[in-house]
Amino acid sequence: MQERRKYPRIDVDRPVTVRLSDQHRLTLKMIELSREGIRFLCPIAPEINSEVELYFSLTSMDITHEFRFMSKVRHLYEVLANPDTPPDYRYVVGVNFMKIQEKELVIFEDLLKKLITDQDW
Repeated sequence: MQERRKYPRIDVDRPVTVRLSDQHRLTLKMIELSREGIRFLCPIAPEINSEVELYFSLTSMDITHEFRFMSKVRHLYEVLANPDTPPDYRYVVGVNFMKIQEKELVIFEDLLKKLITDQDW
């Protein structure tokens, strides 16, 4: 099967603060990162195509940068519950970044490339 993704994804275990459309801010667990967006675990199901605001930092070597990206919910999957599944991780949410300023995009792409290299891609 041919890969349809334009950019590689990397598995991560990082905090991300998400502001949902109803103004709630939740600190959640980011599980995947790419040039186009992220996936995170969430206790509630945001609506597909709703906008969310993301706050997270990336660190590679001695460089850390805080990001704030507006994103659109594209995918939503219910997590299959088992005794080890925390109750606050009921859904996997996939979002795509929206309009990133060029300066931020350059920094983000540079850190992302370093993270990919660090994981021996």
